[in-house]
Amino acid sequence: MKTSQNKKVDENYFSTESEKVSEEDVNKAVNESEGILDKIRNRSWAPLKEDVKTLLRMLLDYKNGHYTNLPWKTVSAIAFSLLYILNPLDLIPDFIPFVGYLDDITIVNFALKFIGDDIENYREWAKSQSKTTELTID
Repeated sequence: MKTSQNKKVDENYFSTESEKVSEEDVNKAVNESEGILDKIRNRSWAPLKEDVKTLLRMLLDYKNGHYTNLPWKTVSAIAFSLLYILNPLDLIPDFIPFVGYLDDITIVNFALKFIGDDIENYREWAKSQSKTTELTID
């Protein structure tokens, strides 16, 4: 997954880039789950922290074979948004105070909108399970 500094973060960008996600990108997002959790510790993420954790749990449960009821477009949208969070050189670098996470948050919001029904289906499924992937973050 590569990000160009000349692109604008909008729904078209999200849709186009998430379609480019490969199985390797999905594996990278899963393998980098701790880094994603570290990034969302920043208070800028407070309103979306639980949603990001849900996206990460969905991807982990999908990769572990616990929850396979996800179309590829949903898997790729989740992986793209999680990898975007990790990318320190995205459209607005994260080290810029106050605005550094705006593009990351925008991408996550597009993902939530794009795959909303699948998220709700996953949450219903997770409620019925005795064991799902646990994530801890302060």
